[in-house]
Amino acid sequence: MTSTYSLKMNIIRSAITVLAFFGISQFSSCGNEELEVVADYSYELVGGYTYKFSVLTADYTRLEWTIEGQTYTEAVVEHTFSGQDTFSVSLMVELEGEKGDKVSDTRTRTLVVGQQFETIKVTTSLGTFGFYLYQSTPKHKANMIKLAREGYLNGTTFHRVIKNFVIQGGDPLSKDADPDNDGTGGPGYTIPRELNSNLKHVQGAIGAAKKSTETASNGSQFYVVEGVVGAHQLNGLHTVFGIVMYGNDVVTKIASQSVDGNSRPTTDIPMTVDLVWYSAEELKAQFDFEIPLE
Repeated sequence: MTSTYSLKMNIIRSAITVLAFFGISQFSSCGNEELEVVADYSYELVGGYTYKFSVLTADYTRLEWTIEGQTYTEAVVEHTFSGQDTFSVSLMVELEGEKGDKVSDTRTRTLVVGQQFETIKVTTSLGTFGFYLYQSTPKHKANMIKLAREGYLNGTTFHRVIKNFVIQGGDPLSKDADPDNDGTGGPGYTIPRELNSNLKHVQGAIGAAKKSTETASNGSQFYVVEGVVGAHQLNGLHTVFGIVMYGNDVVTKIASQSVDGNSRPTTDIPMTVDLVWYSAEELKAQFDFEIPLE
């Protein structure tokens, strides 16, 4: 007879790429029956280089992970890899056969831990654009990732658009029926400025909005420089924390919409914001975008 045991290994990754999987392994026990062990790798993104491994079955009698020379015997383990490299991950599973005998098998697969980069995808009724998050502004980067993961910016509008200058959005108050309060809202916290003289307000620069009387950035409002010549009068005043990598034409289309006397579009332009990961190779191949020097 044949017994089937599903042993699922979940690999949770971030700033990492690649996926290996266990195939089907068949091996004989001490009797005439065969045991079929099925193991599978799946994953989702989280922060850092920590992978989480889980065996989702109660039918084994013993198991052992071997990762970077370390041994784990728990059903759920976490391992932080030493860096970006190629590693072998082994899983030994022991099962009890029909006659009470023990059978085991070991599977080894190669896992490549390589860097990926966080980018933001902004979808609007006028099109989609995406921007890269700078590594040298970690507080603003982490905040934008948090907002995207929580869906906080979804439904907010570009409430201020000025042709040949910037488009600005991200205010939660822009979702209500009162246009007069647009530009005054936020998540209830600010972010210390992270000024980098190498990051200028060129076309496509992503900047953090703030009141002119304050130094800290608004917790959710951001702007995109639309003008071809940039907005260099803002250098040294506002934190630049990203750069558009595709869709500058969409930014221009948004900036070209008709507005009222407060530079608010006469027709709402709501956004949906998603976090998307790419390797350097994918950024180059898909968008002809190279990781910038900071």
